[in-house]
Amino acid sequence: MTHSLWLTVILATSPLVLEAQAACEGAVRAPATGGWGEYVVLAPRQEEPTTVRYAIVGSEERGGRHLVSFETRVRSGSQGAGMVTQVLVPGYPYEPSAVQDVVVQRGREASVRWGPALLARARASRRSALNRLIVDGCAGATLVGKEEVTVPAGTFTTRHYRNAEAGSDIWVSEEVPFGLVKVTGAEGASLELLGHGRDARSSVTGEPRIVNGAE
Repeated sequence: MTHSLWLTVILATSPLVLEAQAACEGAVRAPATGGWGEYVVLAPRQEEPTTVRYAIVGSEERGGRHLVSFETRVRSGSQGAGMVTQVLVPGYPYEPSAVQDVVVQRGREASVRWGPALLARARASRRSALNRLIVDGCAGATLVGKEEVTVPAGTFTTRHYRNAEAGSDIWVSEEVPFGLVKVTGAEGASLELLGHGRDARSSVTGEPRIVNGAE
């Protein structure tokens, strides 16, 4: 797989920052280091669901700013070992322009760190369908009320937000890292919590080598 295709796959599951308000009144945010949430995601016209795990696996100070290492682990039914991506960012959600570092590991292949050219492309990336479902859904949503919601991870007391214009509903809870419990959107798009915890560690193995273009 070329790094151009990697970029497409990775950024399709990277969250973006809300400009007008905190995501769903601040419920959707980065947990402390070790926090993780795993989700089953179904996109329109997608035959197989995708499993996506979000985790904060570290933090550091750089240029006077506190940054976190946000890890996305993506796996589909036929993908086997899947793909791991780590981005160094100010928090969650975040703007692509704020990305300070990108490390990628696909399956059992060696891990790589993106050089300046690939990093510039990541910073200039466009919003994906999953990002719109979560971020835009929160941005234009109104609070429906408190609801008990059952998902594969269990039953949670949530705040239910609805964005009538986007056709999306989002259920959030302070009980889980990242806040997301369930999301539904137009044409059958959905996200549901499979599990969560506070013990995440980096899934990247080996010392990443630097790459700066297609291979």
